[in-house]
Amino acid sequence: MADKKKINILAVDDREENLLAIESILDAPGFNIIKATSGNEALGLMFDYDFALVLMDVQMPGMDGFETAELMRGSERTRHIPIIFVTAISKEKKHIFRGYDTGAVDYLFKPIEPEILLSKITVFTDLYRQRNALEELTLKLENTISELLGSKEKLKQSEEKYRDIFENANEGIFIYQGGKIQFHNPKTSEILHGKNSDLLQKDFVDFVHPEFRQLIQNEHFHRLGKDFSDQRIAIKVIDSEGEIKWVEINSIVINWGGQEAFLNFISDITERKLAEEETRRAKKLAEQASRTKSEFLANMSMKFVHP
Repeated sequence: MADKKKINILAVDDREENLLAIESILDAPGFNIIKATSGNEALGLMFDYDFALVLMDVQMPGMDGFETAELMRGSERTRHIPIIFVTAISKEKKHIFRGYDTGAVDYLFKPIEPEILLSKITVFTDLYRQRNALEELTLKLENTISELLGSKEKLKQSEEKYRDIFENANEGIFIYQGGKIQFHNPKTSEILHGKNSDLLQKDFVDFVHPEFRQLIQNEHFHRLGKDFSDQRIAIKVIDSEGEIKWVEINSIVINWGGQEAFLNFISDITERKLAEEETRRAKKLAEQASRTKSEFLANMSMKFVHP
């Protein structure tokens, strides 16, 4: 089996030792770390690489991290790349708010905890892989549907390609119409049923976790039917084996058999959600450890001042 394509991560810091530290933490086969020592150099590299994530220092001579992030957000090519600021500056709210205003998705304060950095990067690189996979699948699906609608002759010629895309897709694909599943691929069965089985004429909502049923019915599909724009939502489902999973659904309105229907792409994101929860726990533990250290130092200081 071919190796997965390496994911490009841009590290920006004016100090070479900091870049080497980040590179050593992220020394893994799946990552390709590109280094820049200034904001200008970082912006230039944007034309040469497709980056999944940017780790950027705030305090740099010339163009600082905030200014570099603002320029990235102003370009169509780079505006959606997640930016994590890695900084040693004050943790005051005004500094943090400015970072978020310029498009940052998170902050890491020096010295960096390797476990926290790796957990955060795992979340964003997983999102990058899933987004690219969905875009690739959507493009294939759109091209295939266009061919199928061309003519009966093209339908015959495209049948094998059509079947291969739907049956071997890594994401579930199903058509939901009139409260029932009218069509689905094997991956949908695996996600919703725990095995390959026939889900035709079953109500998708029956698989949705009770706490999300009102959301999926009254907001997701209802809103989709009103404005016809694609809708994306993350919910919990319960498969036939009783296993609770997190899934992400991307839905669009289509015409199926002369009537309105919803074409849905469904992905199992349970691992991503667990990683996010682990990140939150790690952050909470780090904050708790920092508070404990501060309290300890304060107590020691009081003992020296008041023997």
